[in-house]
Amino acid sequence: RWSLADPGEFRGVLDIALGETRVFLADRQRSEIEIRSLDGRRIAAVKIPTGPLRLAAGPGDTVFVLTASKWVFLYGSEGQPLGAWPAGQPQDRPVDLAVDTSDILYVLDAAGELRVYAPDARAPAQLPPPAGPGICSALRDKSASPGEIPLGETVEVELVVDGVCPID
Repeated sequence: RWSLADPGEFRGVLDIALGETRVFLADRQRSEIEIRSLDGRRIAAVKIPTGPLRLAAGPGDTVFVLTASKWVFLYGSEGQPLGAWPAGQPQDRPVDLAVDTSDILYVLDAAGELRVYAPDARAPAQLPPPAGPGICSALRDKSASPGEIPLGETVEVELVVDGVCPID
């Protein structure tokens, strides 16, 4: 048993995926995935520019990350980027993902459509945007109040943009 946060600290963990020797945590509050060993030792934290929504552990302790920008990012067991691709068409609303032992990825859309992605060694690799030491990272958060409104009513929308860059 181990804790994700220091006493009194709130952590915005949204999802968890268990690999063979890794635990992957989606932290929406920090816009990152955290990679830990099974005994809780922190191995890496990877910034996800648009924020992680859902995780699925793949073979070899890889992790598939469904992002708020409707992309799937693939990372290795130490947080190294391995690939990226859009999760469907622009009008789709992906809500969850799963992967099987053959690395076949399943992405479920809010409309109930299931998309299946098989690995293709011939496809050119796309990589997630760089993140980590020595690289600037932009973080975003938006909210609306009230959260639901009748058609024709007004709503106040707030967009907060923040970022971090290394100090030279």
